[in-house]
Amino acid sequence: MNPQFLPYIIIPLASFIQAISGFGAGLFAIPILTFFYEPRFIVPPFSLAILLLNLINLAEVREKIRWGIIGKIITGSFIGIPLGVYTLKYLNQEIIKIFISILTILLGIFFISGFKFPLRDTRKTFFTAGFISGFLSSSVAMGGPPLIFLSLSLNHSKEIFRSTLLGTFAIVGITGNIFFFINHLFNSSNIKITIYVFIPSLIATLIGLKIKNALSEKKFKKIILYLIILIGLLGLLKTLL
Repeated sequence: MNPQFLPYIIIPLASFIQAISGFGAGLFAIPILTFFYEPRFIVPPFSLAILLLNLINLAEVREKIRWGIIGKIITGSFIGIPLGVYTLKYLNQEIIKIFISILTILLGIFFISGFKFPLRDTRKTFFTAGFISGFLSSSVAMGGPPLIFLSLSLNHSKEIFRSTLLGTFAIVGITGNIFFFINHLFNSSNIKITIYVFIPSLIATLIGLKIKNALSEKKFKKIILYLIILIGLLGLLKTLL
């Protein structure tokens, strides 16, 4: 397959996976896309496409958003985002690829094991989760896992969990993409990926939401997580060799 066409398959597929499982777009797509593209080229258009989809999903839960929780998180995110953008722009791209692969493997294992961090509901906890999420979001487009770990460890209800994630993703995504533009990480070659992939990704998201209740979500998540770990291992092997 010509790598030129890969984003137009992988990003809609990632959107489909996220619509069903509630997470995993970045974990699934970025390790595959960085097989063929430098992270600094592919992370910005992927992040922008996912941001636009998240804004659409946000409309569904806008009345349930707990802005107090989100405010604590984004305080840390605003510090992590510029650091992540700087890392993406200036760090050796092979090192970033190795980091992406190792992070993918570890996060996949964490999710499969159901491990929960012994966290307390404090401002410091939210700030730290926000900082890590902001950094990972703007460097490797994987800002979701720290917030998922946070919500699971604090036993948030499904309603708070979903609305908090979407609200935070929207603010962090907007901020991160502004920094991408400021740092000239968008160009005529990669911005068209976002433009061309948006409609297919939106259709994939709507299909995923439609069939979500017809699938065993638990089994689907486990299959995807094992696939994510395999992708991470292959990416690490390819980069090291």
